[in-house]
Amino acid sequence: MLDQGIVLALLQASVTGAGLVLTVYTLLLPIIGEVLETRARTLYDKLVEFKEESKEINAKVSYEKMENIKGIIDEIQAKKDIPGYLSLFVLVAFLGYTVSVIISLWWLLDFYKSIMNSWLPLVFGGATVIFIFSGYLTIRDVSAVIKEKFEEIKSVKDKSKYRLSKTEFNAMLAIINEFKKLNSK
Repeated sequence: MLDQGIVLALLQASVTGAGLVLTVYTLLLPIIGEVLETRARTLYDKLVEFKEESKEINAKVSYEKMENIKGIIDEIQAKKDIPGYLSLFVLVAFLGYTVSVIISLWWLLDFYKSIMNSWLPLVFGGATVIFIFSGYLTIRDVSAVIKEKFEEIKSVKDKSKYRLSKTEFNAMLAIINEFKKLNSK
């Protein structure tokens, strides 16, 4: 039997978890285009790699070669759809936390308390596991975008476009000083 303090803590954690799911999703929206572009480029690279590998297929293909081609096909399959953490995982985690809130409230109102005792930890735990898994996948894809952008910046031949002229620098300094004056009032 669950204690009232534990149920209240799970209620609070469920509301917080639902908020975190929405927050992560909202924070991801501005860069979703870049995440999908990165996935599309990876998919294209894998398709090219598959085409090159499959040209060399003949009657006597080695086991390693077939395993390599199978791995490429698996990566293509994984990258061809919109990531699950952007739709299904987020929805399931959010619904799990929402159901956990409802179960906690029912427990506090003595509504089928014995049934709620067994379901509350399962629903809350399941939603948390899905949220953690979704978070991992989000971090993995965002990291890939960050690495790609970093490599782009490193490979830029004309770095002069990142430098400010003296006039631009002085104009930015004047704007910063005006901003400081407005904030000091």
